[in-house]
Amino acid sequence: MDTWGTSGQPVRDFTLYSGTLGTAFLLFKAYEVTENKADMLLRLEIVKACDYASRSNSSDHPDEFLYGRSGFLWACSFINKHIGDGTIPKTKMLAVADEIMKNGRVMAKEGGPPLMFEWYGERYCGAAHGLAGIMHGLMDVELAPDQVNDVKRTLYYMIKNRFLSGN
Repeated sequence: MDTWGTSGQPVRDFTLYSGTLGTAFLLFKAYEVTENKADMLLRLEIVKACDYASRSNSSDHPDEFLYGRSGFLWACSFINKHIGDGTIPKTKMLAVADEIMKNGRVMAKEGGPPLMFEWYGERYCGAAHGLAGIMHGLMDVELAPDQVNDVKRTLYYMIKNRFLSGN
């Protein structure tokens, strides 16, 4: 079921920064301070609802970090690291990473990086909507060797093409 809480609130956006996983993160931080088990139980309910929602409508989300799949991957990695390995199944995370990689390879053009993404028709290199954020999310997942190579080559492309200011 893709709802959580006593009111059965639906999960439409399961990302960390703008969606329901942000609530789960807040509950985790509250638990660290108060050790209130109810916070941890509700957090678990939210994570499960987000996992279910991500399976049912993940094609509706972009690959970028702030609102999309890459941010979801990072949130899953964070939860597994701090709550317990396997809270979000690695198979789920790999499926999301595979989808991101597939989309990035389709957008890539010869002579450019092996992975490329667009946000509203524009190519970005930044953290929120561009390559930097997407690569950050992918680097937290155990990728296949060819995927690791594409991420590395994309990062090298970004380093090579940065502005003189370092941006």
